[in-house]
Amino acid sequence: MNFKISTKLIILNLGLIFLFVIPLFVITFQLNSTQKFIQQQADSLHTLELEENILNHFENFRFWGLDLALTWKNSSEVQFEEYMKKFLTGLSSFENLPSDKKTQIQSAVEKIHANIVKSVVLFIEENRSLGNSLIDETEVLTHEVETILIDIIHKTSAESARINLLLTKKNTSLRNLSVFVIPITLVLGFVVSWYFAQFLTKPIKASLNVINNIASTNDLTQRVPVISNDELGEMAKGFNLFLDKLHDTMSNVKKLTESSVNIARNVSSDTQKISDGANQQAASFEELSSSVQANSSNANSANELAQNASKNCYKAGEGMESVIEAMKAISKSSKQISDAVVIITDIADQTNLLALNAAIEAARAGEHGKGFAVVADEVRKLAERSASSANDIANLMKESAKQVEQGAVVSGTAGESLKEIVTNINQVAEQLNSISTATQEQAATTEENTSITETNASAAEQLALAAQSMATQANELLSSINTFKINEALTQSKKVKSENIKLDSTSVKPLVKQKSSETKSIETHTRKKVLDSKIVNPPKEIQQERKVESSQKLPIAENKIPLKVVPAKELKKNITNNAIQNTVTKSVSPTKVAIKPKISEELQKVKPTPVEKSIEKKPILIKTENLKTNIDKPVIAAEKKKTNEEEPLSFG
Repeated sequence: MNFKISTKLIILNLGLIFLFVIPLFVITFQLNSTQKFIQQQADSLHTLELEENILNHFENFRFWGLDLALTWKNSSEVQFEEYMKKFLTGLSSFENLPSDKKTQIQSAVEKIHANIVKSVVLFIEENRSLGNSLIDETEVLTHEVETILIDIIHKTSAESARINLLLTKKNTSLRNLSVFVIPITLVLGFVVSWYFAQFLTKPIKASLNVINNIASTNDLTQRVPVISNDELGEMAKGFNLFLDKLHDTMSNVKKLTESSVNIARNVSSDTQKISDGANQQAASFEELSSSVQANSSNANSANELAQNASKNCYKAGEGMESVIEAMKAISKSSKQISDAVVIITDIADQTNLLALNAAIEAARAGEHGKGFAVVADEVRKLAERSASSANDIANLMKESAKQVEQGAVVSGTAGESLKEIVTNINQVAEQLNSISTATQEQAATTEENTSITETNASAAEQLALAAQSMATQANELLSSINTFKINEALTQSKKVKSENIKLDSTSVKPLVKQKSSETKSIETHTRKKVLDSKIVNPPKEIQQERKVESSQKLPIAENKIPLKVVPAKELKKNITNNAIQNTVTKSVSPTKVAIKPKISEELQKVKPTPVEKSIEKKPILIKTENLKTNIDKPVIAAEKKKTNEEEPLSFG
């Protein structure tokens, strides 16, 4: 069945609906047939009821006729006439009765009516014999009518019984049909549903079995069977396509992993050789560094003596400045005291005036103001004494202020003299510092070379460890890949171009040569930076320019540049010659200001050709970020040391 799942589900639903509609249609047909019999039975019962009513009317008609013939009552006559009308009316409405029978009964009833009426008249006339003969004739006619009516009722009852029997049979048949058809319909519906469920779940189960087998055995050669052409079949085809691609990918990864193992082994052996050479260079630089450190320690001792003298003078200058500040504070306090004395004098004058006014008011008061006048006089005397004392204090403070100003002038002169002494000592310290700096630069250069060599050795060892780790991881990856079952013949038949992704030890070197033209400018810049950092600490402007150039150029060539290893003897010879030239130049220079240009000139005169030639022997690959950090660290350390030594002495 090449139908979609939705189409199959629609067919299933339609089939189930069809299975339920057919029994429902049959049962409905049987119910309609039964309904017809029920209607016939109702009609038969209604007819039987009409016939019985007609028979009852005839019996009443007969009874009241005989009663009229015997009693001659008017009431009997009324009843007799009434029941005759009812009988005739019922007879006329009875449609199932044949017309000949209906005519026969109607004529017999009319004749009975006429005989009863005549017999009554004869009995009244006392003609009994003729009246009795009419009564006998009436009985015969009555019996005939009763016979006809009873026969009709019997026929109608028989028909009703027959219809009732048929209705019972129909009900039994309908019940049996329901009991038989409904279970069969349910069973057929269950069978159809089960068949469709198996039809839909069979591809899913097959796919799950294959997927579980692949998950448990890692067998990538298994494929999901395509049982149908619906969505499940399309899913199986898509999963098989995924397995094909996964199979090819795992096969390629296996080949790449094997190549990576070989490359890691080759890199590990090469880096071990590089590490041994770098260790030899580090030992040579340590010997050179010890001799330079001895010269540096002697220069530092002389420089420390000069700096101690400068510090002592600096402390004396700080003491004089403290004295000057104290003099200024005393002068300021004297001025404040003078201002306070002026205020006290003003208060005494105002108090004197108030005492005078109080004395005047006491004199006006006469005898009552004598006591107040005495108090005012005492207050005036106290005010005069306060004014006199304030004037004396003001004179003393003016004299003290003059003496403080003279002391401040003398202290300032002494401070200027100490500053001149400190300036002279600083000049001597600068001369000694220049000599010490030159020696320290030599020591720093040697230490930088040693540090760089040790860094190279450490980087080589780390690279060797990384290569070993990569080899171990590659082996683990290869072991993991080998757990998958791969059909190599299937991979070859698909013609996967594995040559483009083969990486072995023989293919790495051509790749490096192809990129050599792209990294040539970076190599030259890096070599120059390494040589400059090994020879001398360049000026800050040059350092900033080189840092900018390094940040702009180093990210090229996939963040990797070749670093060459220099033989220890040749590099030691070049560094020693450069250090001797720098020492001669610095010993001739009188000041530090003259030393820096000489160092820059010597830096430009150094020829890096021998080193560059030796650099081109063994290329290796190291990350740019690590190389940049190793080169910049010694330069930054030298700058910090140089800044601390050149910090000038100053007085606040």
